Amino acid sequence: MHRVVIIDDEKGASENLCNILNSFFDDVEVIKVYNDSIAASKELPLLSFDILFLDVKMPGMNGFELLTQLGKRNFHVIFVTAFDNYALKAIKANALDYLLKPINTLDLKQGIAKVDDLKELVQLQLEESEKYNTSIKNFYKTYDGKEDYQTSITIRGIDRILITKIADIIYIKATNYGAMFTLTDGTKIISDLTLNDCEEVLNPSLFMRCHMSFIVNKKQINEVKAKRTGTIYLKNNEVIPISARKKTKVLEFIK
Repeated sequence: MHRVVIIDDEKGASENLCNILNSFFDDVEVIKVYNDSIAASKELPLLSFDILFLDVKMPGMNGFELLTQLGKRNFHVIFVTAFDNYALKAIKANALDYLLKPINTLDLKQGIAKVDDLKELVQLQLEESEKYNTSIKNFYKTYDGKEDYQTSITIRGIDRILITKIADIIYIKATNYGAMFTLTDGTKIISDLTLNDCEEVLNPSLFMRCHMSFIVNKKQINEVKAKRTGTIYLKNNEVIPISARKKTKVLEFIK
């Protein structure tokens, strides 16, 4: 049974989420709903719960300020937000869970299922829990600063959480299980992102979709050979393809 707290300054939005949870989720108990983040920050340490649905931006005290004040925590956060380009890019770059308003039942089920997976992961090692907390901190730093692109990215793999510098990504490949990152230290890790997600959060002046199944880091290219299609030779001695329709753009990209 999941014990849930909701914090959202919009009363209508918090009531809607509460009603959906109570109506469609037998394994969820909503124990408290707050429309005032300052009041919530005073009472949360007294409550026992494992999922917090948290509005990204609220008056008085934003989500990061609230989480910082709470300090060490043993619950998982699902961010709730209206469509906001900065918020969505920052959330994806930090592998955090989120729901877009208006909330629907299917998205909510998927969000809670992800929390179950992450809960098993962070309970395995304290280090993974610390990485999760760092990801939340990085999210708010990017969001509050209205930064277009981060210098690091959180990759949530099957059995670990990895925070890596963007510069250390050599290329990303689409797989049936998610985007696989290849890093300069030889690490290969499959994430829960798609290549489209990766394109959204990576700086297009440094990364390019050279093929339907590949994104490449411009600074990791050694050589490009192109005829009708093309081939990229990378600094780690791997080779990746260039599709025919991307060839001209790739040649312009590397100039």
